[in-house]
Amino acid sequence: MRRFLCIGVALAAVHAASAGPYDPPAGQPGSLAVPTADPALVAWATGWTNLVRGPQNISDLDLGFASFGHATNALGHADAIPESPYTVVSLGDGGSITLTFDRPIVNGPGADFAVFENAVTDFFLELGFVEVSSDGANFFRFDAVSLTPTNSQIGTYGAVDATNVRNLAGKYLAGYGTPFDLEELRGISPLLNVERVTHVRVKDAIGSIDPSHGSFDSLTNLVNDPWPTPFPTGGFDLDAIGVLNRLNAAEASVLVEAGAFRRENWEGTNGGFGLAIGFSNVLVAGNVQVSPYDGPALDTLPGTLLDAWNIEVGALAFDSSGGAELTFRLAPSYAGDGSNLRVLHFGTNGWEFLPVASVDLANHWITTGWTDSFSPFAVIAIPEPASSFLLLGGVLACLAVRWRRGMSRAP
Repeated sequence: MRRFLCIGVALAAVHAASAGPYDPPAGQPGSLAVPTADPALVAWATGWTNLVRGPQNISDLDLGFASFGHATNALGHADAIPESPYTVVSLGDGGSITLTFDRPIVNGPGADFAVFENAVTDFFLELGFVEVSSDGANFFRFDAVSLTPTNSQIGTYGAVDATNVRNLAGKYLAGYGTPFDLEELRGISPLLNVERVTHVRVKDAIGSIDPSHGSFDSLTNLVNDPWPTPFPTGGFDLDAIGVLNRLNAAEASVLVEAGAFRRENWEGTNGGFGLAIGFSNVLVAGNVQVSPYDGPALDTLPGTLLDAWNIEVGALAFDSSGGAELTFRLAPSYAGDGSNLRVLHFGTNGWEFLPVASVDLANHWITTGWTDSFSPFAVIAIPEPASSFLLLGGVLACLAVRWRRGMSRAP
């Protein structure tokens, strides 16, 4: 952002001499811009960390650092518009900020999140790199491309053709976000889980074409955008980050209390299902064993079996004061109200009912109260379920386990 002054007149008639290969500004056919009112945006950033302001002008450090706005301006819904672009945080040359979310972003269909800047025209674009992390420590950058010619410096109030820009935040007018697809980062490193992105970092791309100051894209091109910006509002101005695909509420609860997380898949009695396990301390692999249960105790169930599993917890570095909360996922075809569903544990006195803490029909989850004893578990219906209970071949689709600090071993 510059001084938010009188740049529209200079830019209104400006467009790059030759269009590039990428999508055009917001509102034009083929544009990938995400409107702030897009109903596909299901959440917004809720926290921030590591705001590092860059200088107003990296070639003249005596001017000091960018200082406009507060990090909290980047939280919640995007609200900057061209006529009022002030609800942002300015990063300065090479500055950065990391935002966090109440649930992890996941790699779903299409773009997974969008970054909003406060550009006041389609051509006055201040650009930024975008990086993501699954642990808040190891970040991985999207391959950004800037094909803007570098034979001359774009000036302080100059213009950038959006069709020359890809995977650089700030590509669109205020009120429109730049989309990012986590699929592009799949396999980049074992340290990044594209199904569990918890942090998004935005870093200002220094628009100088002086190699000693400027930023380079993934093709080693210098990123040429309006520069210098010798104001407190200099550099990339972050308005918000909106989420398009995120972890559902039940799976997210596994992560909220977990200091470590791993996900494994086991084959259920009637097809595949997943078991998500979140621990409050790091465990070595193999401490939890899950397998289908089809023992003789099923003959004594007081209802109609939907599915059953055997969960064995090995020796863990916990006391015995805690336990786990079990969450079973019903198939979308389930049409009941949940009132006849029961979760049972087979203990020394036979089948024992676990309290049902909640039934989330919108997301098809049934969650139990806490248990500190492990072995066979079953989900039943009382009375006989209708055909709408059939779940992926007649059973429950998945099970999640949320651990409380401390647990006992399996009996």
